[in-house]
Amino acid sequence: MDFYPREMMLTCLYVACKAADFPIGIQTFISHIPRNQERYSDFILNSELFLLESLNYDLWVFTPYRPLIGLIIDLVAYQVSQVK
Repeated sequence: MDFYPREMMLTCLYVACKAADFPIGIQTFISHIPRNQERYSDFILNSELFLLESLNYDLWVFTPYRPLIGLIIDLVAYQVSQVK
């Protein structure tokens, strides 16, 4: 494994804030991390470019959440129709 998942998760979250037009400074971002703030700050700043290169600078990443919500609505409607 090249990176620890927790550290890369923080980098993804930091980049996502920037991509969603909610820029936040690194000091503000890491102030919510309980310990090892300096280490995480260095890692986030050093791995940000690597993450963007890995995504081919395509920040529009599709997630399954919206279709999943539709599936849950359909399942609830189906369950309600079966009870009647």
